[in-house]
Amino acid sequence: MKRTILFLSAILLTAMFGSCITIARHSYEKTGNVIDHSFETTGSVIESGYLTYVFPRQEKLKPRNGINISGNIRRLDDSPRKVMAKWVHPNEDETIFIGPWYVVYQWDGAFTFDGKTEQAEMFLHAYSGGEEGRGKLLEYSGDPSFPRIGDEGFSHTTDANKEYMELRTLVSRDIIRNFPFPLGTFMAEKNTYKLYLTKEAEYVLVNDSKMSDEEIERRTGIFDQNENDLARLFYRQGQKFQAVDDSGAVVAEICDDSYTLYDTLPKEDLPAVKRDIAWFYTYRSLTRYLDSFLGGWDIPLFR
Repeated sequence: MKRTILFLSAILLTAMFGSCITIARHSYEKTGNVIDHSFETTGSVIESGYLTYVFPRQEKLKPRNGINISGNIRRLDDSPRKVMAKWVHPNEDETIFIGPWYVVYQWDGAFTFDGKTEQAEMFLHAYSGGEEGRGKLLEYSGDPSFPRIGDEGFSHTTDANKEYMELRTLVSRDIIRNFPFPLGTFMAEKNTYKLYLTKEAEYVLVNDSKMSDEEIERRTGIFDQNENDLARLFYRQGQKFQAVDDSGAVVAEICDDSYTLYDTLPKEDLPAVKRDIAWFYTYRSLTRYLDSFLGGWDIPLFR
């Protein structure tokens, strides 16, 4: 069997047309404002509270009304490894893809809400183009032994194989064009709810070129709005996430460290949606925490 090995790496392409280089005198400038594309809320508030994550050495932090999360994270790998995947072509040639470096982190924690505490476990896969781990990207999986790359999303499963939440992976750095942006799904006892990211940073086009505004927008405009890539918007302070049912009614909102539930959410789905919110907030907190350390794979110490 013929075997081919492909090494994946980032390639910078520079395009030159003829012998002329055209300098386009245009730019996108931030206004400092935020455009809110939220769905209109039609229900009445039945619950609002805080999301509190307790990092190690923060044990004295007092619980607040709402959902409280605690836990510890550790690195499972002594040293980074390479992502390797096989693919067999229809003509039976075997291709081995060799991707980036990666390590796996394990989080063991607990969610406390409505007077009850549930144990929780999460695995985070961190990817980097370099062995030192700088500029790493993180995604979450229920399986610690299966690293992968793709934009199909990821899911968490419990020992009973109960699926709670699906989210789009942040490994791919997409510039978002349309809002509200579908980010994933909350799965409850009876229903599923689409999760949306709703706010974008506002830019205005300053055009001093011979091209029309429409031509600039069509060619390159969106790529200059770098604060509207998925990862930046996901962690942006003041970002609002909405869970919406099949009819378009908002059942829950998450903004920074607070959440709101509406009476459009069936009572039987209330505990499951609160649990999903806890999973979502934990993922967002842990990945921001790990990414805050620029030195590589090591887990940052609490400051």
